Amino acid sequence: MHVLFCLLGLSQVPLAGRPMILDCAPESAASEFVFVTAPTGIWQFDRRAANWKHRRTPGDWVRYIGVKDDTLWVITPKGAASAGVHGGGWRLHRIPGQVRCLAFAGGRVWAGGDSGLLGFDPKTRSWWQRAEFVVNELLYWKDCLWIASNAGAFRYDLKTDLIRELPTRQGAYGRVFPTVSRVWFVSDQSIAVHHPDTDSTAVFTGVPVKGCSSVGDSLFIVSRGGVFLYEPGAGKWVEVADTMPLRGIEAVSVEDGSAWFADMFGLRRYSLSDTARQDWSRALNRADPPQALHADQRFVYMVGARQVQVLDRQQDAWTVVSLAAPRRFFDFLRPRR
Repeated sequence: MHVLFCLLGLSQVPLAGRPMILDCAPESAASEFVFVTAPTGIWQFDRRAANWKHRRTPGDWVRYIGVKDDTLWVITPKGAASAGVHGGGWRLHRIPGQVRCLAFAGGRVWAGGDSGLLGFDPKTRSWWQRAEFVVNELLYWKDCLWIASNAGAFRYDLKTDLIRELPTRQGAYGRVFPTVSRVWFVSDQSIAVHHPDTDSTAVFTGVPVKGCSSVGDSLFIVSRGGVFLYEPGAGKWVEVADTMPLRGIEAVSVEDGSAWFADMFGLRRYSLSDTARQDWSRALNRADPPQALHADQRFVYMVGARQVQVLDRQQDAWTVVSLAAPRRFFDFLRPRR
């Protein structure tokens, strides 16, 4: 089925285990930066200077990255850490257990992970456990913490201090994010959507999800079978197709009225108003398939396991950035085995 792109406001949502791209454009203190997570730490791109900078982090592999005011927060196997968004040393935060996510709500810092949902008491400067189930991701939206967990999907009302499980058939969810009036919970095999206004929940199963992106109150998902769009008005999924079905797509993003799709061979750009199409071949290294994609007004970032391929649309040129950690001076003094 051919779908006419006529929707605006798409935002990328990477799944757990894939690289994370954080665009700080909404943050006035860091609007020039884009951050990419990698097993070697984080890579920081300055859009104004058009250059990349590697920032080592405690524990290297970054599972979560976020910005609050002018502070950059990360989670690594060693726990949570924060630093100035423009640079500086890292401050470690002692949080019990393995931490997977952070949220800032109700004047508190909230952490989720294997030890459950933990809140930070600023008076005693200590952490207390609010829930025991494993927390994979937190979202603060409409005065509530929305929780994606191995035990299902939950809503924590901060005003009443009540935690309620949503009827999602005990699915294990790794991501949670909002659209205009709904909250979505995503796992590798299922998607649940909750509508707070009607207090209703729908669950869609049997769909292997590689990635997803929201557009208004709708949702794009990338699956092995193609790219599909959920239309909330009709309450159904439709396949997004060009002259051929979009098979083998690995990631999707949008910017300025255009939808971008990445696969092993390059990029496809579609106009959201008239379905005009434009193709770019990949820079190189098809052995490193794209795992995350993001587009801003000038650049398109295609992130794999070993490198970032950046398309400068103004120059119509690719730049390839290796995600291997730069060697430090003392590394050269160590004997090679």
